[in-house]
Amino acid sequence: PAEGRLQPSQVGRRTSHDGPPSHNTIIGHSYGSTTVGFAMRDERLPVDDVIFVGSPGVGVEHASDLHVDPSHVYVGLAANDPIRGGRLAEPASLAAIPVIGPMTGLGDIVVDDITGDRPQVFGRDPSVDQFGASQLPTAAGKSLFQGGAHPQSWDPYSPSMRAIGQVAGGPQARV
Repeated sequence: PAEGRLQPSQVGRRTSHDGPPSHNTIIGHSYGSTTVGFAMRDERLPVDDVIFVGSPGVGVEHASDLHVDPSHVYVGLAANDPIRGGRLAEPASLAAIPVIGPMTGLGDIVVDDITGDRPQVFGRDPSVDQFGASQLPTAAGKSLFQGGAHPQSWDPYSPSMRAIGQVAGGPQARV
């Protein structure tokens, strides 16, 4: 799997750095965030910060399950990102969902309106507070009728790009 190739890459970055220890940040967008999450969970990547943008899930229920200090896990999800409503649950798992609050469903998409939990193949929605990640600022982006904001986190000068740069630049870059 792709996540198996991230371990040697990250170890190489860490060990080949001259001088003081490098500050390594790994960023996953969309299903790339799922790959990063699974690799963090299974391979314990040697990184200092993890950023998930527009994520359908990262394979764990809480940021602490990623084997990095949860205060170094960041997530950004634009208000108009279609991924918000598109987290698909495994149909077989739907019968086991405890209903403790109002639920909104559309086909296989199930959202608990109180907790934001979405039973899904890829774990809890990393953008909800219960996940335990630090929220990155995002612009709402294009409306869903205009195609949504899924790629807009990468727009130059956007709030999300500024925040991603500050995290990736390490503690000295943060304002």
